[in-house]
Amino acid sequence: MNVKNYVRALLCLYLTILLPICNVHAQAFKVGDTLPEELWNMPLQVVNHPEGKETITLKEYKDKLIILDFWATWCGSCIKSLDKMDSLQKEFAGKLVVVPITYESAIKAIPLILKRGLLLPSVVNDSILKQFFPHESIPHQVWIKDSSVMAITGPAYTFRENIENVLKNKEVKIVMKEEEDPHFNPKDIIIPSETSFIESGLLRKTRFSGTRMGISSHGFYYYNTSIRHLFIAAYRNQFPFINAPNRIIVEASDPWKVNFPPKPTTTEEAKRYEKWKQENMYTYYLRFAKPQTRETILKMAQSDLQNYFGQIENLTAVIEKRKTLCLILKPSANRPQAYKAVNTFRIREFVDLQSAIPVIDETGNPPSRTPLNYENIPVDYENLKVFFSSLGIDLTKEYRDIEMMIIKDKQQ
Repeated sequence: MNVKNYVRALLCLYLTILLPICNVHAQAFKVGDTLPEELWNMPLQVVNHPEGKETITLKEYKDKLIILDFWATWCGSCIKSLDKMDSLQKEFAGKLVVVPITYESAIKAIPLILKRGLLLPSVVNDSILKQFFPHESIPHQVWIKDSSVMAITGPAYTFRENIENVLKNKEVKIVMKEEEDPHFNPKDIIIPSETSFIESGLLRKTRFSGTRMGISSHGFYYYNTSIRHLFIAAYRNQFPFINAPNRIIVEASDPWKVNFPPKPTTTEEAKRYEKWKQENMYTYYLRFAKPQTRETILKMAQSDLQNYFGQIENLTAVIEKRKTLCLILKPSANRPQAYKAVNTFRIREFVDLQSAIPVIDETGNPPSRTPLNYENIPVDYENLKVFFSSLGIDLTKEYRDIEMMIIKDKQQ
């Protein structure tokens, strides 16, 4: 093939791929909208396809229930969702098609897909589908049936019973995910009014269905969240391990109102989940007319939360030491210098988020924020021991007096 023909062939290939995309206007679809033919025919780059395909179109699955599952490799809840969706795809083969979608490259996505043993092919390098189904939080799922968008939701409502009911045209309990609400702007919370020096409030949920948090020199907000997460956010400066679930103990007589309940797996559980959200989700905001330090802002937030929940729910949050079984990292006597080259701070941080047992780093290594590849770090104890041993670090289980956040009844 001469150069002229080669360039012409490349140009034809380029136009073949580009034109369908250009013809599809990037409008945001909502529930009830019918997908245009251009979107059905748009080529999507995929990896991990069972037939080795490099591109697919949604039209190939037009006669099935399609669930678009937007995800990313850094999103832990997305990965859990992919595991579940992979199992559901196997169970409903021939009737359901799950299409994971990530903006990340194949180089980023493939190692995680292989490590998890997923059979699902995933769309990669996406910049188009997110325009049609805009979202700010992931996992984000779009259900498509009979050529129309039937639901836009999160993974909490993707379970066997709901899928079975959709396929049988029965009633389905799915709460739609809203990404925007014209009546509630988070910027309004952070930007104070000119006439007030300080203002704060705690509301029972907002019209906005999502959960967000923000802080600036003028204030703080956290809306549509649990009592547990409000206390965690307010005390994050005093308690460095606040993000690790294994450092939080709920000793309230009614823990149901403190924590988010488990994600539902049946329609009845979904109804209870929605009831919990209506009764136990809160929005808190605090704003100042003049800039304040983060310490001042969070101390004021702590005071507000302690006063409110102490009076209304008889709850308080305290930070105190408890004797607790921990995973301990220590330098190995056999390789006394090897541990110094290890980013133990990042590894401890990662394992702490996955482990039911708190992790204590006693290597003496200084904190390091250098990025780390977590792909090869196991989370079960026996494999962790082997992993740390290869780095010159001993892993043991020992009791330590460590600080924990305790959420409990104020008057016992």
